[in-house]
Amino acid sequence: MKFVALSLPAIPASPEERQQLRPIGHRTDKWQQMIDENVALAQMLDDYGWEAYAFPEHELHTEGFEIGFSTALGMHLLDQTKRLKVGPIGYVLPTWNPVRLAVETAWLDQLSKGRTIVGFAVATSIGGSTCTDKPSGCRWRPVQGMRRINTTAWYSRRSIAS
Repeated sequence: MKFVALSLPAIPASPEERQQLRPIGHRTDKWQQMIDENVALAQMLDDYGWEAYAFPEHELHTEGFEIGFSTALGMHLLDQTKRLKVGPIGYVLPTWNPVRLAVETAWLDQLSKGRTIVGFAVATSIGGSTCTDKPSGCRWRPVQGMRRINTTAWYSRRSIAS
């Protein structure tokens, strides 16, 4: 059986510290603590034989919640482990340039010698409402053609422009 840990890194702090140190996302010492804790967790997962350490895609927040995955963090964790696979689970495709995403993922996979995993999502959730390419009552709508562009870039050798 293979085990994958899914983590949403956050700047470590108590609710009181979050209030006192606001905006805590600007504190380098807290960032370093979060990075060190993720390295320690990745090394523990590696030592215990886990298959992978994955992260959702979330954007940076000044309050230190929902840090999510970055290529730099992924490479740092891969450099600190021996066999553990690392990567994002759920790149939200409509928010990415498909070629840039493919290049970032390919470079990380090559630099890690095949220890990169990746997952994709076609939508996001905003305000508790799931947004898809056929949203009902959703405040944000992905570009309708994005699914075709991403599928073409992923599965075809023909030009996206054609």
